[in-house]
This record gives sequence, structure tokens and C-alpha cells, in this order.
Amino acid sequence: MEEKKIKSYETKHIRVTWEPHLCRHAAECVKGASDVFNPSIRPWITLKEGKEEAKRVAEVIDRCPTRALKYELKKV
Repeated sequence: MEEKKIKSYETKHIRVTWEPHLCRHAAECVKGASDVFNPSIRPWITLKEGKEEAKRVAEVIDRCPTRALKYELKKV
């Protein structure tokens, strides 16, 4: 059975998880926020601090058709 890895990235306002095995590279995340989601660098997700920034990232993640990206907004 294949191990399903989940990668996690976070700031004090948001936690983002990515499940590579679900990703079909629709690139909605890259199109919506290429400053945060950049597959040319590692780590490919670079979150920035700030409540408004967290909301922007959440809106982009909501466009992910495979739900490979998920988020949790933190109460601060």
C-alpha cells in the first residue's frame, strides 16, 4: 500500500496542507497566487504573515478542484 504523505505549512493565521497524491496540477493555486505557490522552488508553498494574506490564500485554495490543498484559518 502506498504511503500518502501530507505536507503542512503555516503562519500564525493559517495552516495549509497539501496532499501530493491528490494533486492533478490544475494550477489554480499558481494562477491565483504565484507569489505563494511556486512549483519552481522548494518549498513550493511560501506563506506570508498577516490576517488578510491568510484570507487571500484561503480564497485561492477554495479553487483547487482536487482538494489536494486544504487550509485552516487560525483564531488569533
